[in-house]
Amino acid sequence: MTQRRSHILSTTKKITELIMEYFSKAWNAKAEDRPIAWVTVFTPVELLYALDIYPIAPEHFGAMCSARGLALDYLEEAEKEGYSQDLCSYSRCGLGYALSGMNGLMPPPDFLVTFRNSCDVYVKWWQALHMHLKTPLFIGEAPYVLASEDLDNYVLDYVVKQLEQIIEMAKERFGLEFDMEKLVKIVELSDKASKLWSETLELRKYKPCPLGGRDSASDIFPLVVMQGTKEAVEFYEELLAEVKERVRKKEGVIENERFRLLFDGIWLWHAFDLIKYFEDRGAVFVYEPYSDAWAYRMDASKPLESIGRKILHNGLNVDIDLRIDKFLESIKDFQIDGAVLFSNRSCKSWSIPQLVTADILNKDFNVPSIMFEADMADPRQYAEAQIKNRFDAFLEVLSES
Repeated sequence: MTQRRSHILSTTKKITELIMEYFSKAWNAKAEDRPIAWVTVFTPVELLYALDIYPIAPEHFGAMCSARGLALDYLEEAEKEGYSQDLCSYSRCGLGYALSGMNGLMPPPDFLVTFRNSCDVYVKWWQALHMHLKTPLFIGEAPYVLASEDLDNYVLDYVVKQLEQIIEMAKERFGLEFDMEKLVKIVELSDKASKLWSETLELRKYKPCPLGGRDSASDIFPLVVMQGTKEAVEFYEELLAEVKERVRKKEGVIENERFRLLFDGIWLWHAFDLIKYFEDRGAVFVYEPYSDAWAYRMDASKPLESIGRKILHNGLNVDIDLRIDKFLESIKDFQIDGAVLFSNRSCKSWSIPQLVTADILNKDFNVPSIMFEADMADPRQYAEAQIKNRFDAFLEVLSES
């Protein structure tokens, strides 16, 4: 096997500095007595910023701890309290952090906000945090989207009314004022960041692929909890410019790109080297539904409605058939040679359709696929040698097809 030089984008290398600055600002907000909200992803971050509430996502914190080898202490802390290893590792990491005193990157929350829209763990996880921390809690309901019409009918109205409830709760509990003009500007920035990210991902259709899995996995961070900030827009402007320059120079992630792969699932943060493992063998990840899920266009002329649609439309709150249709569109658009499907023990909601999609990939597209099982953040549930042996066999199949 010939080692290939992999090219990580210069902009991607700045993401660590951006993350640390983000958490530093969180502690500054705490010192200034501004409310801190712990949120689940795909919750109304733009609305919280408009209310001058600083949002933090324990899911991102769990991913970061796993990537840095820091998650195990928090996981074990939660397990000592009786939380099962069968629970989502993000939830165990977040609960373990809360139970251990919250002396790390995340300031203690003043507000807990979640919507029942993308994960079957959210409600009980946030209720458990509420039980331990006695922090005010808001649980929103997002009806399952069966058809695109649901994004414009009574379903959307129902979610918008709940956003209005968050505003009233913030006014009552924290004495905050709501400024619609401020929200409009924040939604404009959020839409611009999503547009830039979408344009960047589209450039991965080029051969050789200018942006790989290690870049896309890192570069989603500003769209997790920094939607609506100038910093997020500036980051994606710089990223898009660099990727366009790579396309112009016909410079790929690796030299001599052999296989273009799709990765389905959340990345294994504790085993990030798996991406490089594929790249060393001439295989590049050019599309992931997970990366695509973060870019949602918004209409600043209708800010609350746009936020409501975003809450409803995330990838796990729509009908499985709609998810599969979107998944399969990418096969031709990105010239996919093979698919790697990660059956995540922590995320049953994401993994459920994978057997169906694998069957369709084979029968309708003649695209080979491989499915493997592990956990996104818990390194104890990862059999490295066995998984890499299976990947070697999969790549051998691709070589022969």
